[in-house]
Amino acid sequence: MKWNAELRKASEVQNFPYLQNTVTFIKVCSDGNIKQGKTKREKKELVFSSEDNDILLACWPGQWSQDIFEIDNFSEVFKAFM
Repeated sequence: MKWNAELRKASEVQNFPYLQNTVTFIKVCSDGNIKQGKTKREKKELVFSSEDNDILLACWPGQWSQDIFEIDNFSEVFKAFM
């Protein structure tokens, strides 16, 4: 799957709130399936089951709209779940 969107990267945000209750994860799987994670357990499952061609997004509510970030630094997100 080719990804053309220029999304903000989670790695550009210091202390990204991966585990915050208002942050939702969306995984676009290489086979076209889309999965969502809202709870810590669901998010962890998405992160640890991701494959190389999957796209993992974090939806973080801003002041006026929802901001979408590509999760691009897996070492940081893994630390959040440890």
